[in-house]
Amino acid sequence: MMMLRLQGTIQALVLACLVLLPQGRCYADGEGSAVVVRVVDGDSLKVRQHNRSFQVRLWGIDSPEHGQRYAAEAGSQCRRIVQGQKIVLRPKYLDTYDRVVALVWVDGMLLNEELVRQGAAWVHDRYCDEGVCATWNDLEQAARGRRIGLWRDDSPVAPWIWKGRQRSTRSRSE
Repeated sequence: MMMLRLQGTIQALVLACLVLLPQGRCYADGEGSAVVVRVVDGDSLKVRQHNRSFQVRLWGIDSPEHGQRYAAEAGSQCRRIVQGQKIVLRPKYLDTYDRVVALVWVDGMLLNEELVRQGAAWVHDRYCDEGVCATWNDLEQAARGRRIGLWRDDSPVAPWIWKGRQRSTRSRSE
């Protein structure tokens, strides 16, 4: 188990260096700054870092998908916080779509956490597996209790379930 964690840490540092090295900025802790060019949706950003653009997926959370209830609102909420802002990102890994999966700070505020607090995202337990996730789960429960954001809906459907239903519906109609 310890070896897997060490291997994961090494992978994250290598990823951070690959993302940041072309600009001559590779930090030991893997952090770097960028500017948000566009908010793709509630949990994805397009950023520019030293004349280079790439996509960032917010680690540990999941916002409603395009076509799903509250998707536009979640995207707008994220946009209000970060559009055009300078951010600090701490890469975790590259996903299967070559997006940098990361923790993102804006003005000292952890964006991933703030979107959960505001009811714009779920904590994605499949991927959120660190100590901070317990705090995020508490924030999600508080947002549910206050019925804010996506929790205004009586029965919001988590994006990973919604996507599974979409795939199932498509495969039955083919």
